Amino acid sequence: GFSFSKCHAELRVPYDINLIQIWTGEEFGRGARLWTNGYDFYTPTQPLIAHDYTPGKNQKKWNHNQGEYKKSRARLQTILRQDGSDQSEQFLNEIGIKYDIGRKRTLEQYTNFSGIDIM
Repeated sequence: GFSFSKCHAELRVPYDINLIQIWTGEEFGRGARLWTNGYDFYTPTQPLIAHDYTPGKNQKKWNHNQGEYKKSRARLQTILRQDGSDQSEQFLNEIGIKYDIGRKRTLEQYTNFSGIDIM
């Protein structure tokens, strides 16, 4: 993803190091955590950068581990309070306040802002 901010955003809402193997949903989850912690988003009106996904000559391959992916996906679904996810007190305590959604705005407000309903 393309984002930039003042360094305190990284200190207050750090990247969740437990989301191993997450590719799809990483940016949305991070955005939800930043938004619910009170950070605003601004979008350029035109593309500024791009990513070339063409494999390089000596590029290493991604090591897909389905077990790690399933665990991380379940964690992200819990953080985002998705229907069917584990919302038990034990699992939410495992996530902890450091990596959970914030308390300054709600996920419902994020849904309204982004136009994406993930429930």
